[in-house]
Amino acid sequence: MVMPYTKVRPVIPFAEFIQRASSAKAFTGSTGVHYDVARLDGDSLWIRRRNAADHERVQRLHLGQLYRALDQLENFSTEAMKNFVPGLQSPGRGLLLHLGLIQSGDKIIFFNTGWMTSYRGLIGDRLQGGGKHVEKHGWGSEIFNFLPFRGKLYGYVQPKIDRKYNNAPSIAIEKLGASSEDDSADGITVVWTANDPVNGGTRIVGWYKNARVFRYHQLPPDLSNRRFNEQLQGYYAVAKEQECTLLPIDARKVKVLRQRRNWMGQSNVWYADKNPEFVQLVTNYIFLGLQPVVSPPGTKGKGTPRQRDLLKRLKVEQKAIECVCDYYTNQGYVVDSVEKDNVGWDLTATDHETMLKLEVKGLSGLDISTELTPNEYDKSTEFRDVYRLCVVTNALHKPHLQIFSYSIEINAWSDSSGLVLQFEPRTSARIFTI
Repeated sequence: MVMPYTKVRPVIPFAEFIQRASSAKAFTGSTGVHYDVARLDGDSLWIRRRNAADHERVQRLHLGQLYRALDQLENFSTEAMKNFVPGLQSPGRGLLLHLGLIQSGDKIIFFNTGWMTSYRGLIGDRLQGGGKHVEKHGWGSEIFNFLPFRGKLYGYVQPKIDRKYNNAPSIAIEKLGASSEDDSADGITVVWTANDPVNGGTRIVGWYKNARVFRYHQLPPDLSNRRFNEQLQGYYAVAKEQECTLLPIDARKVKVLRQRRNWMGQSNVWYADKNPEFVQLVTNYIFLGLQPVVSPPGTKGKGTPRQRDLLKRLKVEQKAIECVCDYYTNQGYVVDSVEKDNVGWDLTATDHETMLKLEVKGLSGLDISTELTPNEYDKSTEFRDVYRLCVVTNALHKPHLQIFSYSIEINAWSDSSGLVLQFEPRTSARIFTI
């Protein structure tokens, strides 16, 4: 999908453009690659990819040509920019974003709520964080944010309350392209965030694409069962279910900084209009699947990345291991094999904050029915906070990965959809002669 960009008007003079560019020390290309500035030589900005190999040379970004693109283009697509900065369209576009001279044409808003696993109600789940109401009562209207009703999801956020003038809480949909007379804005990307109660930090937990965002609180649809404690739970955003994504716990890795200049403040609603570079990273993440770099520069995982030489193993096991490795690697983890160490799990998945212990079960059929060894069962209990049961069904044809983690609320192992594993203990015996 091609991301739209729009020019910020009026276009600044060339001298001011050079002055702004000279202050840039580092920036992010439009495809998520980080660049460091080596030096400025006249109107040539010499840049290098961060963490690039030693033999990789610095690249020259011709600022005169880039300014011509800014001045003449209305469409900043890769094809259009190729005539001005061939081979450097992504860093060129990223620098323009960094300097605030173009902006993503996608309309985006960030809604911060409490933290949950499934957001389908409090049965088998719980709401953590989310403000004083949640602290006092243990629930908030966001508990149903990913509960589908007739093909749609209805999402709630608590906007800032106007205690001074006692006006109804509202969302400034004018910042999303609506007029002051409109009740809603369409075609919005709603990014849901929450504070991680285990690892800390505000993180992206999911999103609605092509959503309708309302200025004021809306009552839920009839028969939608959005009711808790005999109270109807309304919403501010609605989108089609197939255009919504809730990230599993282990995939919630993208952080949103709080209470810093041009970042999310104390309010639960953030328009991100002064941080186009981060907006572009998030847009690329949602629409193109480009995982933003979240590890600090120089951070390396422990051990050696997993080798995929599994020729001596059954195809089902091989496919399952590969599926799990690919999933966690794409989430930014370094995956290592400990299969031969008899530690009670197959893989470790490490990032700069935590190390998960992954037990992988591959199945050729669609039903989940497998076994844990005594050692695996013991370790799943001992390390249950970081232990994951990764079950891959239909492994040889169309692998489907389901990740189960322990839920203290229901004292059981469940996945992000709410499916619960049942355990059936069995007794074994050792036999020998004397």
